[in-house]
Amino acid sequence: MLSVRRATGTLEGPSAAWLPNPKAESSMKLNTSFSGDVTPPPCPESPTGTSQDAFASQSFKHSLGRQQDSVAKGEESWAHPAKTAESNLPPPIVKAAAPPAGLRGSLMAAAAAAAKGAIEKAAAASAIAAAANTEAEAALDASEDITEFYHVFVFTNPTSGGNKAAAFTKTAVSRLTLADPYRVKIFIYDIRDGPSGNKPGFQLLKAIANKVAAQGAPTIRVLVAGGDGTVMWCLSEMKSTGVNGEVCAIGVVPYGTGNDFSNAFGWNSFNAANPFDSSLHTLRSILDHCMKASVVYHDLWSVRVCLRPGGHFTKINSTTRKKEVVESAGRPVEELFFTMSNYFSMGVESRIGRGFDRHRTKSQTLNKMRYGIEGLKKFVTHTTSINQIVMGLTAMPGTPEEQLIFTTDKNQAKEKQVPLLKKTATLVALNIPSFSGGNDIWAPSKKLAAFFSDKPRQKQAKELLKVPQQMGDGKLEFMTFKNIPSMGMEFMLRGRGSRLHSGKGPWEICFKPLDDKLRVYFQTDGEFFQLTQPASVTVAHDRRVRVLALKLKGKQAVQADP
Repeated sequence: MLSVRRATGTLEGPSAAWLPNPKAESSMKLNTSFSGDVTPPPCPESPTGTSQDAFASQSFKHSLGRQQDSVAKGEESWAHPAKTAESNLPPPIVKAAAPPAGLRGSLMAAAAAAAKGAIEKAAAASAIAAAANTEAEAALDASEDITEFYHVFVFTNPTSGGNKAAAFTKTAVSRLTLADPYRVKIFIYDIRDGPSGNKPGFQLLKAIANKVAAQGAPTIRVLVAGGDGTVMWCLSEMKSTGVNGEVCAIGVVPYGTGNDFSNAFGWNSFNAANPFDSSLHTLRSILDHCMKASVVYHDLWSVRVCLRPGGHFTKINSTTRKKEVVESAGRPVEELFFTMSNYFSMGVESRIGRGFDRHRTKSQTLNKMRYGIEGLKKFVTHTTSINQIVMGLTAMPGTPEEQLIFTTDKNQAKEKQVPLLKKTATLVALNIPSFSGGNDIWAPSKKLAAFFSDKPRQKQAKELLKVPQQMGDGKLEFMTFKNIPSMGMEFMLRGRGSRLHSGKGPWEICFKPLDDKLRVYFQTDGEFFQLTQPASVTVAHDRRVRVLALKLKGKQAVQADP
């Protein structure tokens, strides 16, 4: 998940109602009368200590006295018919000279700047008021005795799965209490509602989590209705809101394609579920599994991709389906940061995925067909191998324990007795036993991805073939695929991948100097990018979270306290 997001300009909350309406302002006319409940402002000449009513009475008497004097003196007044008729005529129109063009431009710029400043101040005040209101509501909701119920939060992305995830919100049910088979309070929120870091649902989750931590109440179940991207969105919001993750555990009701996270933790049986069916049968089933699920640990990793000067990133715009350069402040960015949950890969697999991204549809069947078509297209075209672009992979760089996992330089491999990477089309770093739509590619693999110059090292390396994959152990597993056919056959004949490394990192992938025209492809959790002039990729452990596991793929994950 890309960690840098554009800020939105949406104003929400009760204070947003009093912000000026540009359309209303444009139609306003000068009106000196007062109506309704509007109270005229105090007269600036009102003497100190004099009430408004008394001062108004005095002013009226003074004015009337002047009018009477005027009549007695024969001056112009409403008492003279001739003069009255003349005074009723509209005043002559006097056209003022226009200011010089330069001055006019300066005045307009100053007015625009003042208006912008006023709007920004109003927006800031509205945001502060909305934040205070959201926190106050959350505190009030959390004030009840929380030990009497289990608490389940559902955060849904209604657009997931071709809008099927909207099943959780289309009934407009936001809170629900069930007494059987568990005493459960359910809170349902649209994850899009509210500004990042101050969303109402996460503020309430934060308040209740603090009470759970203080009172030792049962773990809060947090269910995400959406795809893998929504899972990371939820985890990101929990972090930015300051939710105590030690008393929360994440589950998922999957929607859409892929969903490797839900597949790894056994939630795929609820794919595209309709929770509000007859007698709430499906919702009760989800809650029953949610309560019985094991609580395990899951690692999150930080990924940083850096370019050499002159390089750039491109990705497919999800709306226009066209390629666009990734920019910041109007300039191409030279590095990107991600939080990885599932896997990172580079090579031909990522190139296929990028082509699929360009033609993605809302139909899961058509998407699978499209993925196959993209694979065939790349099979008949030239693809750049990892050996041509990568210099090597290093574990724990810059430390006394630094270790070169592989090199693509034959001379270096021979001189320094380090592993030489075999021909590779795709390099994968795995965090879960589910890749590219549910394939466990580590467990069945029985081959090594590198050559060793001496037999003792070769024998030692074979111990890697006995290493199991375990989620939540703070390790990543690195694998390779030789070519496109080997990747395609993995769906039918498992074990086509080769093992390269298993460890705790951090790691650094260094690239060779490349031609400007050469394109490199990579992905993080299904988010695909193309880049030029790559310099390095670094991967390091970020944090670990608690997850609800129903059925675990591969070896059992590291257990957490329930």
